[in-house]
Amino acid sequence: PNLIKSIDSLLKAAGWQFSDIGCFCVGLGPGSFTGLRIGVTVMKGFALASKKPIKGIPSLDAIAYEGRYFKGTICPIVDAKKEMVYAAAYKAERDVLRRKGAYMVVKVEELLKKLKGEALFLGDGIVPYKGMIQKASRRDGLKPVFAPSQSWYPRADVLVNLCSKDILSGKFDDVHKLNPFYLHP
Repeated sequence: PNLIKSIDSLLKAAGWQFSDIGCFCVGLGPGSFTGLRIGVTVMKGFALASKKPIKGIPSLDAIAYEGRYFKGTICPIVDAKKEMVYAAAYKAERDVLRRKGAYMVVKVEELLKKLKGEALFLGDGIVPYKGMIQKASRRDGLKPVFAPSQSWYPRADVLVNLCSKDILSGKFDDVHKLNPFYLHP
């Protein structure tokens, strides 16, 4: 009930009606299992009730976007507990962010073995694993850079930006098949 009230308050503050919304964009995760279920379910409910389209974006893509001007590897890390992170590696090429390889749920030590050179770390995984990353950098040729905390979480404007190309070309997700992206069972 608080989420719906918050959305209603935001719409009122912006001077919008619910009917003014043309489509929905939602962060799919990985992340908090309960939070993802609630967020995706609410957005799917809005899309179904309004008969408006929906598009989902993996949260790691949204976090990585914050580092899109970094010249080295961009590596969002979200704490998955037990010395594991949800992660992916990205490279910015001509103002376009490209994922290099698969989305992962991986032990921090294993992730660090895959990275060389300058790497920008973003995400809440910095808090518990910064020391481990710094230690690995001294032995593995990794040159870590740590993003400030305000760029650790997916932002709504970034999700919309990432959705915009698909939205403008009419490429949306099937609301009945759209599910949270967990990576971890």
